[in-house]
Amino acid sequence: MQKHIWKKNIAVLLAVVLTACSASLEVFAESSVSKSTGYKAFLAICAGANAKWVADGDSSAAEKNSITGEDAIITNDGSYTVSAKIDASTDIIEFLEIVTDINAYDYLPEGETAFDASLRSTMFSLHFTVDSIEVQHPDGTVTPLTYTGPSDSTLRVADDGKSVQLSILNVWSSKKTNDLYSEETSGEYFQVAGGLQPDDQVVVNFTVKGIENGNTTDAAENTETKTVGALTYQLEADRAIVTQCDKSAEEVEIPPEIAGKPVLQIAEDAFQFCENLTSVEIPDTVQTIGKNAFWNCHKLQHVTLPKNLTAVGDNCFRSCGLLAELEIPVTLQKIGLDAFCDTAWLKNQQTENPLVQVNHILIDATTCSGTAIEVPDGVTEIGNFAFYNCGNLQKIMLPASVTKIDWGAFWQCSGLETLTVQGNLAKIGESAFSDCTKLSAVYTVMSEDEWSNVQIESGNELLEQATIHYNSILEELLLADLDNSGSVDSTDVFYILLGVAQNAVGMDSGWTPAQEKAADIDGSGAVDSTDVFYVLLYIARNSAGIPTTWEMLVA
Repeated sequence: MQKHIWKKNIAVLLAVVLTACSASLEVFAESSVSKSTGYKAFLAICAGANAKWVADGDSSAAEKNSITGEDAIITNDGSYTVSAKIDASTDIIEFLEIVTDINAYDYLPEGETAFDASLRSTMFSLHFTVDSIEVQHPDGTVTPLTYTGPSDSTLRVADDGKSVQLSILNVWSSKKTNDLYSEETSGEYFQVAGGLQPDDQVVVNFTVKGIENGNTTDAAENTETKTVGALTYQLEADRAIVTQCDKSAEEVEIPPEIAGKPVLQIAEDAFQFCENLTSVEIPDTVQTIGKNAFWNCHKLQHVTLPKNLTAVGDNCFRSCGLLAELEIPVTLQKIGLDAFCDTAWLKNQQTENPLVQVNHILIDATTCSGTAIEVPDGVTEIGNFAFYNCGNLQKIMLPASVTKIDWGAFWQCSGLETLTVQGNLAKIGESAFSDCTKLSAVYTVMSEDEWSNVQIESGNELLEQATIHYNSILEELLLADLDNSGSVDSTDVFYILLGVAQNAVGMDSGWTPAQEKAADIDGSGAVDSTDVFYVLLYIARNSAGIPTTWEMLVA
């Protein structure tokens, strides 16, 4: 699959256990949460026998039939409807979800500050019930779809705690009984009798409990809204939050405080689609900038980031094409998905080094073209989708400094064969190695017990099926010295020729990662006849009394 559509619309998702039921989807716990402006919910579908998820910048969404439907505004407990119209002739539904902008952190139990993989559905005060699903045809007929309850952990919460997503039909993984049922269902996907046709409307009716319209008494006492100049603020007991900017604003300076309260946060969507905005001065009091905060500010050229900034959300500066310079503070340690995507700044960074780092976090490596990549020492975290769709990548080597691999980091690296881990790795995020179908070997200095303590989240089945080579020796070898004899001679030539020949016929070379690196004389990322030539020339010249270095040959 290509990078799926949620990557643009919500955030990285964390699986949560959901109680299965026979005819409805339900999540329930204790208290209710209010929001005077209401929440949005929309239906998202991937449909079509040959459907693909729509990649960034892809204009052929209708042809690929990845569909998002109309919004429903959830303002209170009650019944709601979301729908999506089929754009092209097809006969199956591959994926069907309700996606909301409900703030999941509102539903954390008292005393909790973050989500983790062990969070149970009973911790939520939000209660969803899917009442019915049907296909409405242009001729007025209706095909009801029988919902049998989730077959998987289907309630998902965004990594940044902003969105709730409900998987009605989930076919990510192995074949299983579908959540939707008909006699025509076959394989992994749901098939409607007679097939789906253009202008068919897929409609989901659902009920919500746990949301009250309007503010509670306590909230009303502690929260108010204030507009100053082009900016609207939400005033809370200890802070002011920038929530909205006038769409006509061109130059904005955010004050460090408003009404005597420090401005600590820029909310999600606050400046989104401010098409005339050219510059923003953000005071050092601001600590977090929410998702989509400056998305599609096409004229934005100048941003002063605060010295105390700790987090920027998903798509924060996405599509700010003219934003070329950013002074990123050392305090920034949480960087959302695609936070700097399609900015001039990111493109400049990629030109300088395709392994783009921010404060020791590798946030983007999607422009890397090599088959073997060694992540530099000092990198502590491989960011979300950092190597997404690097199809040429065959071998990745991580230094001892890396402790965390984030969600989807190597998603769809279909050519990846080996992973080398020096040590100290503590966590591998959800679906980090999803669709890495050739991944067969992991080399690590860790013992089996140490590797078993690495937290590996769901969606990494291909990694867990690979052969783990524990206690591997990953020392550096001299260039071309494959037998670690201290010199380069005919034995090394034999090993290199044998490895190249084995690779040529589709066999594993049998080299360790250190040998692989030592054999790549020209640093191309692949060992081939060119490297064999350099080794032979190196040996011949030095044997003839002509002092020769690798630099002289490869320069």
